[in-house]
Amino acid sequence: RDRLYGRLLDWSLAHRAITFAAVGGLSLAAAGLVAGGRLSFRPMPDMDSSWIVASILMPEGADAGQTRAAAAKVEKALEAVDDHFSPRETAAPSLVQHVSSFYGSQPQGTARGSHVAEVWLEMIDTEFRVARLDDVSAYWKAQVGDIADAVQVTFEQPMLGPPIRPIHIALLGDDLAGLDQASSQLQEKLRSYAGVKNIQTDLKPGKQEARIQLKESAAALGVNSSLVANQLRAGFFGEDVQQFQRGDEVVDVSVLLHPRDRSSLSDVEYFPILTPAGAHVPLYEVANVDIVRGYSSLSRLDGKSVVHVIADVDPAAGNAATILGDLGKEFFPRLEQQFPGLSVRLRGEAEEIGETIGSMIRRTIVGVVAIFIVLSFAFRS
Repeated sequence: RDRLYGRLLDWSLAHRAITFAAVGGLSLAAAGLVAGGRLSFRPMPDMDSSWIVASILMPEGADAGQTRAAAAKVEKALEAVDDHFSPRETAAPSLVQHVSSFYGSQPQGTARGSHVAEVWLEMIDTEFRVARLDDVSAYWKAQVGDIADAVQVTFEQPMLGPPIRPIHIALLGDDLAGLDQASSQLQEKLRSYAGVKNIQTDLKPGKQEARIQLKESAAALGVNSSLVANQLRAGFFGEDVQQFQRGDEVVDVSVLLHPRDRSSLSDVEYFPILTPAGAHVPLYEVANVDIVRGYSSLSRLDGKSVVHVIADVDPAAGNAATILGDLGKEFFPRLEQQFPGLSVRLRGEAEEIGETIGSMIRRTIVGVVAIFIVLSFAFRS
């Protein structure tokens, strides 16, 4: 103590300005390494798992046979995965321990219907396994290749609780078509970064729908959008026209089109519209009917439409903080300029980091003030 620590302490107390300057300089240098991207920063390191989940999402309305065929292709690829990695394993003869498939629902997700499926792979326990989860996941994805008509296929480890993604970007705006285009450009940009995988968006294609827009000639017949909507709803979904008592029960009488007259999209175009003058005209004479594929779900945030784009990052190949910092320099400003009214918000890990650092700064200031007050009373100074 007297030889080294004591001398260093005496020198530091005698040269306080130099001591404070050295500590401040080292702190700024450490912060600069992180801010400049020289030193990667990962606030929430991934925990390796023994499970990988392949989530398959087909277009809404796809039949179960098509979805099962896609899941079968994913399962078949596991044979190549096992042959590739098993020779390196010493704890068990086979890397693949169990395979489970789910159809019509996604235990890892929220989607339901004949267009969704999941394939769960259980591998050798992490403590005994040689192969990295990210390597197995990437090789499995490569062996599967492209799946015809698939909207989305992801390979990731299951998460407990609400998932916090390394990359989670929210695009807000009033123009849904513009948000869709901006989302596509953002996903394409993310694919250019090394290590970025499982890029997803919540703006997914839904079922086919008929979009109806009135022609200018409709006004001359007294036809408006409310009249068309009410008659279409009554014709295809029914309308209660009468109630009568039968014993102790009240019976509702609904009127709607015969099933053969409402079984195809062409029935919408030829639907007879009753005008205020009492005449019947087919819908295609007073409106344009476009058959398009809509969106499966729409989200809103702060009164605006929002599209979420999320992605994972392989820590061996890339860093989320560095990628988001690079996007913020040029890409995000250019995107906001290209699509007026669009705004970008960072969610996921970036949002959590901001809240955590802000909380730490506030608590540090309070702690320093509290220590100063305690020492002031202790030394009567």
